[in-house]
Amino acid sequence: MMKHMIFAGAFLLANALAGEAIAACSVGGGWTQVQNLVAAATNNNAALGRTACSLVGQGTQEEHHANGELWDYKLGNGHPVDPRVQVGTWSVSNDGTTNAAISYNYFDGGSFGPFKVFINAGVSDFCNASNVSVGTFNYVNTTGTTRVCP
Repeated sequence: MMKHMIFAGAFLLANALAGEAIAACSVGGGWTQVQNLVAAATNNNAALGRTACSLVGQGTQEEHHANGELWDYKLGNGHPVDPRVQVGTWSVSNDGTTNAAISYNYFDGGSFGPFKVFINAGVSDFCNASNVSVGTFNYVNTTGTTRVCP
């Protein structure tokens, strides 16, 4: 199955399994909107330089590179069966505003977003234009060789 289908499935499954995440598409209750999605690596809420790790157990590990490349870590560099590979691109629109959103375009034709991002205790919730949660992820710092999700 194509990676973007897995990523999209993670969004839908997270929405189904985490009813509390639906309420996360607004400020309050510990949730804040991330308005600077492309920021210095010291911003723990930023996508830049980090790996999106699925919280629903299906193993999404998508690295967000500074040049807009989106890489799937899979089982790592040089793995003989499932090596790390670029799967598409990511981009941010309206950065620094309340309309800041992230979008994904996959080489096999899938496109997802734009999504506003809300955060609470290190967990990021992706929200669609209808203000409905479509997925919950952690952004893990990928400095050095640490690219794999915990």
